[in-house]
Amino acid sequence: MIAAAVFAAAAVAISLARQTGPAFTPEAASASFTKALLSARFDEAADLSSRGLVDQVIRVLCEPEYEAARRVYQELIPALAEPEWRTLRRKAERRAGTEWEQLREKIDRLGREALQDLNDEETGALLADTAMFKEFVFCKGWDALSQEDKDKAGGSRDALLQRNATEEFILRIGWQALSSDEREDLGSPEALSRTDTAAKLAYFDRIGKPQLGPQYEEVVVERARSARPGRELPSTWRLEGCELEENVPPPIPAQPATPERREKQAVSPDYRELIKGIERDDISSPEVFATRHGERIARERLERTTTTEPKSAKAGYLPWELGSVFWRSAAVPSVRVVIANEPSSLTFRAVKAGIGWRVTSVDGLPLDVIVGG
Repeated sequence: MIAAAVFAAAAVAISLARQTGPAFTPEAASASFTKALLSARFDEAADLSSRGLVDQVIRVLCEPEYEAARRVYQELIPALAEPEWRTLRRKAERRAGTEWEQLREKIDRLGREALQDLNDEETGALLADTAMFKEFVFCKGWDALSQEDKDKAGGSRDALLQRNATEEFILRIGWQALSSDEREDLGSPEALSRTDTAAKLAYFDRIGKPQLGPQYEEVVVERARSARPGRELPSTWRLEGCELEENVPPPIPAQPATPERREKQAVSPDYRELIKGIERDDISSPEVFATRHGERIARERLERTTTTEPKSAKAGYLPWELGSVFWRSAAVPSVRVVIANEPSSLTFRAVKAGIGWRVTSVDGLPLDVIVGG
């Protein structure tokens, strides 16, 4: 009976070992993780380690694309769209500034008219105190405004104390100065804001994206030069029926200078292709970008990178966790692999997980070589 139980336990162990496969030893776990990761089998690599570890690798591999997309959205597109935006903004500011000044002038006029209701003593007291005089004129002028004018001012008299129109007034009143086509292009008054509102950035994208593409530079591909024939001259040269003295070649006229030829050559990537499928909110952070585009970019990068079969060395077990030979729970395996023609030695930390092993960290992974490739 005991023998049968032992045999059954051994059979279960063998079966589990086969199911666990290559992760049955720390050496196999690290080699299998390396192979799965470099083959862009990210789910398999995560099963042999953790999702967090794989995501860290993906985030590093897609970082150049994130930085490039961030630059396009935060620098290039605004540079292309801002001139047109500034034209519309100035148009709105002129209209708003005019109406703002008209409101202030009306308040001042109505306030001064209210002085006529005062007796000489009250008028003299106000004239003797400049601050009190200004406050009286402004308050009386505001009270005398029509409701329509008060609504135009936004319902707040304190805002009109400042000389220049408020941002809220510019967006609300300046918007009316724009044509229907201009308002349609902008989408909403918030697109005129000095700050980067969602509406303004959306407008930038609508205007700037169609203008994206490679940047070109005019270059000279063939410079002017005086060319002489390159063929070998004969020892004698006949000219106008006279044989010249041997070994004395006649003068060779210079050929006309080759004219310069100029053409436009791309000196940058095609930025429209670079952000294809990438939206502005995708670059809100490296983590968001990696979540939405990381696996695709990392997979494409790894598929372009040549690698060899990983070879693992015998793992060392951490001394403070040795205990029984059957219960070693932490190991430091290493793997040698050639990545993009660069030999690399990777060091892992692996821990026991059931009867198998799981990678918890890796050191020496040449992500810069993969990114550079």
